[in-house]
Amino acid sequence: MTNNDSNVSKATPAHTLVEDLLAFLTGAIFAALGVQFLVNAGLITGGTVGMALLAGGLSGWPFPWVYLLINLPFFIFGLVIGGWRYIVRSVVAVLLVSVASRGLPLVIEIGRADAAVSSLVGGLLVGVGMLIVIRHGGSLGGLNILSLYLQERIGVSAGKTQLTVDTTIIGLSALLLSAGNALLSILSVVAINIVLITNHKAGRYSGY
Repeated sequence: MTNNDSNVSKATPAHTLVEDLLAFLTGAIFAALGVQFLVNAGLITGGTVGMALLAGGLSGWPFPWVYLLINLPFFIFGLVIGGWRYIVRSVVAVLLVSVASRGLPLVIEIGRADAAVSSLVGGLLVGVGMLIVIRHGGSLGGLNILSLYLQERIGVSAGKTQLTVDTTIIGLSALLLSAGNALLSILSVVAINIVLITNHKAGRYSGY
């Protein structure tokens, strides 16, 4: 990036409240639709979404409620590192994902879809949803908050941090999934993190 590019970037006006709300709604719909693809194929992904899918599968609790509960401790951490503005935005985004995850299956039914394709498409959709929310000063909660903190403070790529943690989650998915579906779930993790690694780089965009 040249000095001129840097100056242009610094001069870019902040998003308006309406723009942020529309972005959060768009990101939530993308993420929830990605979750629907994964659930439909009996797959799991990484991050808080993957933790909620895994915990929901083991407990029988609906994904939206498990997703909210898992995020609560991370919201406290987010409040400490990002302040009220950041955490309020993240709470709004997570609530929208929970509502969309509950509502979309009522109006959209995914028919036959190859498991590998569902893993790839689901992962890309969740990744794009995360990216949209991040670009508007929020997060989809949980591990996303931690990975963004490490990127902003010590320069570790958010995507690389997420990928490391996600690998652990997929390993635990062996408790619930067949070996084949556990392997296919790795594809969704890779898809999410490719979106983050290639589109959200340290020093170029701020997470909060």
